Amino acid sequence: MKRRITICLLIFSFCFYSSAHATAQVIEIFDCHKETVINKKNMNSDIQEIISNYVDNITTPYKKFNPLPSHGLMIKIPLNQPLNVSNQYFANVVDEVIIILPTNEKPYLLLFDDENYPHFYYFEGKLEKLEKKLGTTFNQQRTQ
Repeated sequence: MKRRITICLLIFSFCFYSSAHATAQVIEIFDCHKETVINKKNMNSDIQEIISNYVDNITTPYKKFNPLPSHGLMIKIPLNQPLNVSNQYFANVVDEVIIILPTNEKPYLLLFDDENYPHFYYFEGKLEKLEKKLGTTFNQQRTQ
């Protein structure tokens, strides 16, 4: 009886760990106007590399009063491996990046520090590679 309980607990814990780990690595594309997730994709190393490039190319802080747009997209990207970011604006380890794509504005990044405070930055980089890897297009007018 003890053996059966132990085996059941091991199987249950393995299933729980596998499902929890799998859901943590899903990219979500959120429509700000509809206020809903419109697409989900699995994270991979190619996307990790693209995001690492964006984070490495942070240019200036985003300084507008309300950083969350009413129209546009936000892409939440959990990273497979945390990035160690160190530049003149931000020095911390990042395990998730949110790309904000407001309609008719330049895109920017949302990063959280180790105390979960949000930081918003413009970055240099083309979005076409990310669109291709996600298998989608960000159908909106924006400046880059």
